[in-house]
Amino acid sequence: MDKLKPHVDKLLLTVVFLICAASTVAWTLADRTPPSWDPSHHLCAAYDYYRPLGHFDLRGFAREFFQTKHYYAPLVHLVTAGFFLIFGASKLSGIAINLLSLAVLLVSVSWIGRKLYCNADSSTAIAPASANACGIAISVLAALLTVSYHFNAWLLHDAFLDYPLMAHVTLTFALLLKADRFQSRGDAVQHDARHLDRPRVRLGPVPHGTRPHAPAHRDAAAREPERAVGEGGREPVRREGR
Repeated sequence: MDKLKPHVDKLLLTVVFLICAASTVAWTLADRTPPSWDPSHHLCAAYDYYRPLGHFDLRGFAREFFQTKHYYAPLVHLVTAGFFLIFGASKLSGIAINLLSLAVLLVSVSWIGRKLYCNADSSTAIAPASANACGIAISVLAALLTVSYHFNAWLLHDAFLDYPLMAHVTLTFALLLKADRFQSRGDAVQHDARHLDRPRVRLGPVPHGTRPHAPAHRDAAAREPERAVGEGGREPVRREGR
């Protein structure tokens, strides 16, 4: 038992994962209702990628990937197509990526909780009886609450993109914390390599003298009243009722 004490938090996370995964599998197998609009679209998109791969038709897969118009990024659909190849196309294999995302979410939230509140170097650290007790009280509890929220628990049972996205965002925050404000170059590069396909977004106040870009026709429409009003600026553009 003494050997298991340092790993109690990991064992509890495993138990939480097994319970959530087993309930999801049981629910999916028992549910006979057809999927709603968005999940059915994602399952069909994954099947469109899976079909040429199942017949080793690389040219057909390239045509589907590069030429066919899709409204969503292909990562989740491609991973689901991989599960279709391994387990066969079914509703259960269609949500297998949710179970993978569940594991990522549990580990990421648990690590963030331990990093913020169980790290002696952190300004927000608490002082529990031991680091192991902190891991159980903080990290495991935070992970349990995250996956137990009713909306998250509902998303786990269907083929939405939201659950994998939530796991991806949580993992991103964990990697940002691990990079330690990008002081750790290896972790910073590891984080950045996962986001090479993401557009760069500038966060923070807009510098003085600049303004956000707007469509040309909107800018022109916004300037029309300025041109129509005289130098005094008090004369309205139009006089209604005359």
